[in-house]
Amino acid sequence: MHLFRYCAGLFLLATLPAMAQESTLKTDNPMQSPQDLKVDSLARAYFAQKNVVGGVSIGVVRHGRHYFYNYGETRLKNGQLPDSNTVYEIGSLSKTFTATLFALQVNARKMRREDPVNLYLPDSIPPLKYRDTAITMLSLTNHSSGLPRLPGNLLIMADPANPYELYTTDMLFTFLKHFKPERAVGAKYEYSNLAVGLMSTILGLHQDQTYEQLLWKQICKPLKMTSTSVELKPGMLSRFAAGYNVEGYPTQPWDFQK
Repeated sequence: MHLFRYCAGLFLLATLPAMAQESTLKTDNPMQSPQDLKVDSLARAYFAQKNVVGGVSIGVVRHGRHYFYNYGETRLKNGQLPDSNTVYEIGSLSKTFTATLFALQVNARKMRREDPVNLYLPDSIPPLKYRDTAITMLSLTNHSSGLPRLPGNLLIMADPANPYELYTTDMLFTFLKHFKPERAVGAKYEYSNLAVGLMSTILGLHQDQTYEQLLWKQICKPLKMTSTSVELKPGMLSRFAAGYNVEGYPTQPWDFQK
């Protein structure tokens, strides 16, 4: 399963819990145009929230021009302003990449939105359906599949600080073999990392490539997103914006099975 990615900063946030000092907030915003002032008001409203500080990189594309604004710091109390090359752990924003990869397959008529997920899974997995209603590919990405937020066998032996590090495709399929949907597709919205992670696995199997290969060939390379990756590569470490938990302690980046 692939849920979290790394990306150089456009519209991305790195939140580091600590008390914000809005009056001394570092920024490279020139504060000249109405656009500059609007961006500044939004950024300062974010930093004015209780116990929030960190690095924010904001990108604006307007009338064919690109604008970058940076606020805060890349690591707590290091005083280093982020820039357009700062790398962030983007978390569940990666779901939009997975949905885009699926949409490309639909547009190419290689998959259909209404396809049952079992069409792309091993025969050993029983039909994933509630009564006569099958879990579809579209339902994986719009969080209406009925799959839970996380697979039940994820945290049995996992490190809570890096829960996906040892979670394999075989473990995912083992969970699905025993899963019984409790309601029909579309009956209820339920946010599901599992569902979108399953879609990323299916996309890779269907095209006989890894998820990262698909990401690079179909999205990152065409858009020249050279600092977007499933794993934090060595060349990205020096540009990485640190993350912290709600208690204010540093957290390690999450790892995923390839």
